[in-house]
Amino acid sequence: MYLFRGILTFFENAIKRSCFILRKFLFLIASAMFLFIIGCQSGEESSSSSEGDTAGRDSSDTEEKTLKL
Repeated sequence: MYLFRGILTFFENAIKRSCFILRKFLFLIASAMFLFIIGCQSGEESSSSSEGDTAGRDSSDTEEKTLKL
């Protein structure tokens, strides 16, 4: 508990008292991690949605063919 609290206060003080460059560096790291996570999630969604689209198109094509017959 005290170790965790000490680590938090260390980072709080580092952010408050640090120079402008260090704050920007920490912000850039956080932004890069956020964008990486968003990119990974959107990549998974697009690959799964494209597979679902082809499956949906195939089933609709077969339904149209059966209706025409």
